[in-house]
Amino acid sequence: MFREKHPNLKIGQRAFEKMRPLNVKHVSESSRVTCLCSVCCNMTQKTEALKSFILSLPSYGGEVAEKHQHAIENLVQLVKSGSVNSSGVTNLTLCQHSDFYPKAECLKRDCSKCGPDMLDVHLKELLELKDMKIQWRKWEYGTVEIGDGQTKTKMK
Repeated sequence: MFREKHPNLKIGQRAFEKMRPLNVKHVSESSRVTCLCSVCCNMTQKTEALKSFILSLPSYGGEVAEKHQHAIENLVQLVKSGSVNSSGVTNLTLCQHSDFYPKAECLKRDCSKCGPDMLDVHLKELLELKDMKIQWRKWEYGTVEIGDGQTKTKMK
C-alpha cells in the first residue's frame, strides 16, 4: 500500500521498520479485537469468576462432589480446554457465523434464534449445582461524593 502511494521512494521493509519512531507501538491482533466498555469488562469478570469457581469444585469434596462428580469433571475439562473465556462464552449465546464478526442483530439481541438463554444448554452441568453460588466483580455507574457535598456519577 505504501509503495503504491509512493512509487519513487526506494526503501526496503526492514529499513522502513527500523525507522519506526519509539512512540509508535506495534499492533498485535489482540489489541485490535479488545473492548473495554462496561459490558465487555463485566463479561470478562463473570467468565474469570466462572473459571475460578469451576476449578475450585473438586476441592469441595463430600456430598457435593459425589452427587455431581460427572458434571464437575466435564466443567473442569471445559475450563482446561480454554473454552471458558469472555469471547467463548459470548459466542455460545450467538448464532453460528462464518465471518469473523457475528450478525449485528445477534449482538443487539434482536435475533429470535439466539440469546443468553442458550447458555443453559451449554452449561447444563453447572446448573445442576443450584445450591452453590458464584460471586464476581461488576463495573457499574454510581454516585461518588467528591467533597463539599458535591457528587459525581462515574464508574466504580
